[in-house]
Amino acid sequence: MLTLQQLSALTLNAEVVKEAYAQAEKRLTDALDAKKVFEEKATIFLNAFVTLAVALFSGGAAFFQNGDTAAGGALAFAAVLMSLGAILFAYVLRPDEYGMLGSDPSMWLNAGTIDGPATATTQMLAYIVFYHSDRIAVSTDNNTRKAKYLQIGIELGISAPFALALIYLLLRAL
Repeated sequence: MLTLQQLSALTLNAEVVKEAYAQAEKRLTDALDAKKVFEEKATIFLNAFVTLAVALFSGGAAFFQNGDTAAGGALAFAAVLMSLGAILFAYVLRPDEYGMLGSDPSMWLNAGTIDGPATATTQMLAYIVFYHSDRIAVSTDNNTRKAKYLQIGIELGISAPFALALIYLLLRAL
């Protein structure tokens, strides 16, 4: 990829720059849309997992009070798995750095740009494309992390009933 210095030294084709800008904007929009989807899913799962964890802890406490340590222990372990999943979903909701679609006005409000020739727009769009590449990379990295947290959280939730049954049977056997 060209550096800013190399880019500024080129004679740019306006049509190619416009297409590069459109493609970069689409790619960044995709990354920002994916972020929204991940965060919507995380919010739904967080609410469900916290509710289930509280119910499981409460059920476990009731069984412990009635002397059924096998059921109480199994429910408590399943609640811990649900709580760990909820923590991962909370991490998905952390504010992370993401690329912005728009450019800072300070890029445009300079002598030679704002009052420059028609080629100034082409040059500025090329610069924005350059900066979008970094914004896309940061957004993609954060989306990859969010996807991993979501996946692990979901897997913890799926494993909770199996762990509950297994631990219950193991504790019953003791």
